[in-house]
Parts: sequence; C-alpha cells; structure tokens
Amino acid sequence: MKKLIFFISMIFTLNCWGGWSAVSKNTSDSTYYLDVDKVKQTENYIYLWYLIDYLEPIIDHPEYFAQDVMSETHYIKINCNKIIFQRLKVILYGASMASGELKNDLIPTDNKNWNQVSNGTAFQAVIETVCGKRK
Repeated sequence: MKKLIFFISMIFTLNCWGGWSAVSKNTSDSTYYLDVDKVKQTENYIYLWYLIDYLEPIIDHPEYFAQDVMSETHYIKINCNKIIFQRLKVILYGASMASGELKNDLIPTDNKNWNQVSNGTAFQAVIETVCGKRK
C-alpha cells in the first residue's frame, strides 16, 4: 500500500508546476494545465484558470493580437450542467509556464457569450477534469 501511495504521489508531482497540474496535450503537443489551487465553485458555476504551454512560439497570435507567445492563461466561468463556458480574461506570455514578457492582458470582447466545448479537444479534458465526464 505504501508503494502505491508513493507511486501516485510521484506521478502527481511530476505533472505539476507550482499550482499548475498537467491535464492534456493537443495535436500540436501544446500542454494544457489547470491551476488546481484556484478553482472556485458557486451554486451554479465553476471558475478556474487554465494555462496553455506551447511547444513552439506562436509568431502572430491571430485571436489576441500578440507576437512570439509561448504560453497563455485563461480565466473562465463554466456551467457544468450545460457544458458551456465564458472566457473572462486572457493573459499572453513570451516564455513557458506563464512567465517572461507580458505580451497581452485582456478581457475578450465576447466575454459575455456562452461557448460550447468542442469534443475531442485538449480543452475538453480541462472541462471534464472539473465537471466530471457528462453526456
């Protein structure tokens, strides 16, 4: 039993960076992390920060008007019953793991819109981690 607990704790430790816990990778080998220490839940919603750490820099980020982005963090609000979310804040960085030069810090213009979660994506794994797998 002690070996099992040690093994599980080692896996968790290897997949963490500060409060960030690795959740999934996308097809470009970018890693998605969840800040497990900052997940907040109200009666109807879950609020959280997630991070995308790029394997290669995004030379011209088309959605957020920044150059040479290596990582980005997003603050979102989730309705787990409907599996929809609002993107409330986005911060772009010039180095891995939300470090380096601040490239942009913004509140998206569509921050009041509810968005569907696309199936089969690394972002879906983030949502499923906090909401559980629902059909």
